[in-house]
Amino acid sequence: MSDAGTTPDEELAALRAVFDDVDDAIIALLAQRQRLADHAGIIKKNAGRGIRDDAREAAAAARRAGKAVDVGVDVDVVAAVFDVVVRASRARQLRG
Repeated sequence: MSDAGTTPDEELAALRAVFDDVDDAIIALLAQRQRLADHAGIIKKNAGRGIRDDAREAAAAARRAGKAVDVGVDVDVVAAVFDVVVRASRARQLRG
């Protein structure tokens, strides 16, 4: 549904610009999360702990699922996204 005076192409262009802004924000948050994971990896290494903490990962996954429900996002999508994010964090910690 176009606003008065705008064409569908103009409206789509405006929406796409907002998508780009959201994507940029997500990338910035991923970078922040990556830095936090790097720091956590250093702490774990210095404490002689392994990279994986299955109890923490399960609790975090449950928290994210609840948050997804709260804001109306598909729980499976959130789980899939964070599966990739958490695997990448572990891989960085192993390399660190």
